[in-house]
Amino acid sequence: MMEKRMHHASKEVMALTKCQGGLNLLDLKTWNKAAYCGLIFKIVSHDEGLWVKWVWEHNIQNKGFWSMKVPSECSWAWKNILNMRDIAKKFIKYIISNGEMTSFWFDPWCNGEVLWDNSAARVLFQLPPGTKVVELIDNGKWGGVVRDDNSNVLLAYMGAGKERSVLVQELKAILVGLRGCRILGKTKVLVAADSLLAVQILQNKLKPPWYCSNLVGEIKHHQA
Repeated sequence: MMEKRMHHASKEVMALTKCQGGLNLLDLKTWNKAAYCGLIFKIVSHDEGLWVKWVWEHNIQNKGFWSMKVPSECSWAWKNILNMRDIAKKFIKYIISNGEMTSFWFDPWCNGEVLWDNSAARVLFQLPPGTKVVELIDNGKWGGVVRDDNSNVLLAYMGAGKERSVLVQELKAILVGLRGCRILGKTKVLVAADSLLAVQILQNKLKPPWYCSNLVGEIKHHQA
């Protein structure tokens, strides 16, 4: 029999349901993290609420939310929101429509990566810090160009469509270009892409995600 005295239990046990041996108490730490993630989602999605507009006007201004440093002098709540960014980023996926509100450099729209943190991307693109994704979309689509050895344009095309994944968009554009090369009778083709991830996958340096493995296989078939 249990003695009539205080028995210590961890907060994790206390948060379990009574059927599981706990007291069904709220896990405030987890709840707090979820609440901050909810606020971050409102911020990055430019919610119409007054608080979000105030945050962009006074706290973020022209800085990138995902890459800005935590100010030395700011409210406790704002400091916690900024410290939660790495956790929140795992649960946020950017789906590009017109790209007018998405920062090319400072929003993790490209495979969850903030391109400003990638020195190779900065050398490759050489775009101003204020560039928006809309500036890289032509007529609502992503396309490509086929050039010869002298950099003369042989074929310009719009072939990637409005896929939800930037990687799939890039790979589809590459596939359309390879098909165009076959039509032009070009057998020796050097593939280049704006997406470093796409290039590394095609060079067998990285394993492709499951959702684009068939697409990668078709590209390699055309390269053979």
